[in-house]
Amino acid sequence: MGAEATPIRVDRARLEAASDRGTLLSLWSELCPDTPAVISDAGVRTFRELDARCNQLARAFRAAGLREGDGVALVCSNRPEFVEVQQATARTGLRLTPVNWHLSAEEAHYIIDNCDAKVLVVDARFSDIARAAIAQSAKAKLRLSVGGDIVGYEAYEACIEPHSGDDIEAPLPGTEMMYTSGTTGRPKGVAFRRGPQEGTSVSTVKPAGYRAGMGHRHLCTGPLYHSAPLITSMRIPLAGGATVVLMDGWDAEQTLSLIERHRVTHTHMVPTMFHRLLALPDEVKARYDLSSLRFAIHGAAPCPLSAKRAMIDWWGPIIWEYYGATEGMASVVDSHDWLLRPGTVGKPPGADHVKVLDEAGEPCAPGEVGAIFIRSAGAGFSY
Repeated sequence: MGAEATPIRVDRARLEAASDRGTLLSLWSELCPDTPAVISDAGVRTFRELDARCNQLARAFRAAGLREGDGVALVCSNRPEFVEVQQATARTGLRLTPVNWHLSAEEAHYIIDNCDAKVLVVDARFSDIARAAIAQSAKAKLRLSVGGDIVGYEAYEACIEPHSGDDIEAPLPGTEMMYTSGTTGRPKGVAFRRGPQEGTSVSTVKPAGYRAGMGHRHLCTGPLYHSAPLITSMRIPLAGGATVVLMDGWDAEQTLSLIERHRVTHTHMVPTMFHRLLALPDEVKARYDLSSLRFAIHGAAPCPLSAKRAMIDWWGPIIWEYYGATEGMASVVDSHDWLLRPGTVGKPPGADHVKVLDEAGEPCAPGEVGAIFIRSAGAGFSY
């Protein structure tokens, strides 16, 4: 990792205190201010710059009259402002709902209305959703446009510009309400009863091994409106003092190019990406230096044994897999254990973390079919 490879040591109590307040970003702003926090085609932010802009936005929220527990809806591509909104809500006690911009306008409008958004932030790329959403955001005290003008919205930059970037007073950990896919009806809002940074301190990032000062860089391959990239590719790396490299749309060869260009050490993928990477011509795969990679984790769908083996053969035993859902994580497995038991998704972290129960709610014996119950993270959630 070059000259940057000097770990920054932080007292555990200080790290946990910052996590509890939702201000881990402020800690890294103090300790590694000039390290890039976000790299993207839409802009770069150092930890100092990102933290200052989050404080400006937090003050804008408070000036608009937002209070703890109020909702913020975000319709935004993978760009620095997405991170700023998430981190600003994380320190002001607000509830963030990222909206899938691939949805139809009607589906997006349902979520915007259902989450009781007091703030609506929309990327100008999705101005059709934004214009039509005005009626669904009647409760909004603030409507902001990112990356361009939208009729009926205030420009994001103009909104935050008057406010100070200094640390806000009395930070409060925020929450998130993620919406499920809605395959059995309307999407359900999963409202977590915890701050979004809670549990993303040193104990949780242990498998990834993030260490501030070590030049760790995570390539975000998926849209941040989805809970897996949001948590695994943005919240957790930033909480560990790592740099996040944002892709704006996924492409197989571009992934290899970005890994080489930015000396990416960590990434998160889904099995479809493995298939497309493996389908690249051998000369293309050999063109890029991937030696910086230390950790690649995948989930979201079953991965065929042949594809998993081929990726381990190509990238080495750095590939991890997780099993879980929006509501909570069930298990994680590394390459070594997976090769011993191909197809496994690992073991749960505790004896009572995952249970298989019958229709009467009683534990099933080994080999019996039942429903899988997973213990939720933190203080739980509600729909």
